[in-house]
Amino acid sequence: MKIELPPSVWLGIIETFIRRIDPSNPDVLEIESGESWVSVHPMVLAMIAALGSEVNNKKIDLTNFKTLSRDEFTRMNFFKFLGSEAKSVEVDTEPAGKYIPITQIRDSDGLSNFIKDMVPLLHLDQDKSELISYVMSELGRNVLEHAQTPMGAFFAAELSRDQSQRPGRTMH
Repeated sequence: MKIELPPSVWLGIIETFIRRIDPSNPDVLEIESGESWVSVHPMVLAMIAALGSEVNNKKIDLTNFKTLSRDEFTRMNFFKFLGSEAKSVEVDTEPAGKYIPITQIRDSDGLSNFIKDMVPLLHLDQDKSELISYVMSELGRNVLEHAQTPMGAFFAAELSRDQSQRPGRTMH
């Protein structure tokens, strides 16, 4: 399987990104990027981590993964799920209310812990927080109950400014 990461992969172009994945060799996961900065939505990172965890014997090729954003990928636990040590400088891995790195969730306790850590990132009142918690719980439970995979679910979250609306924060 071959994944080419363009400079930006966000939800607005996720369909185009997914169509460009080459599944012709499922025994190897080859991830490529240019040498510039790469900005990737946390959902895409979780998706690639899930694919990497499914590759037998961790046949993962990062030879052409040359992005300047390696520290950000390290911070989000991207390399951990690919079975690869990041060749990167030390990075601040303390989320401190800014993000939750890629997390593999295999049971309801893991899902509850992820949601417990995620909700404070939103800075919402209790009613809205409960609604978001319910939605995330349903999404996670559906994966755990219906995907029929021992890998479970992969989640990640990151707080960022939404440039398309008034100043504020959104979570991806």
